[in-house]
Amino acid sequence: MPDIQYSIIEKAIDTEISEGNLTPDLIEGESCVFLSSLFRAEQGTAKHIQRLLKGDLPWPPIELNKAIPWVEAKTGLKLSAPFIGKPRKKFFDIMALTYCPPRR
Repeated sequence: MPDIQYSIIEKAIDTEISEGNLTPDLIEGESCVFLSSLFRAEQGTAKHIQRLLKGDLPWPPIELNKAIPWVEAKTGLKLSAPFIGKPRKKFFDIMALTYCPPRR
């Protein structure tokens, strides 16, 4: 780091915090600062994920052993083979196709 006095850096950080450009936080007891816009975006994303996890799904439970061949037949795509011990890989492929269908 260049030869900048700690007090100058500390004052600059304090100024940015007071102007709302940086947001202080504690993570596992460690003091951190984040760009405020990114901090708010991450907080908002986390709240939406928590909300989605608590709510009911708008579709019935998915039987992967039936859904995978169905998706492959409907899309004409071959989904990637699951990794050993990680059968959810194809599920994520299905979800990606559901929300991001291939452009034609």
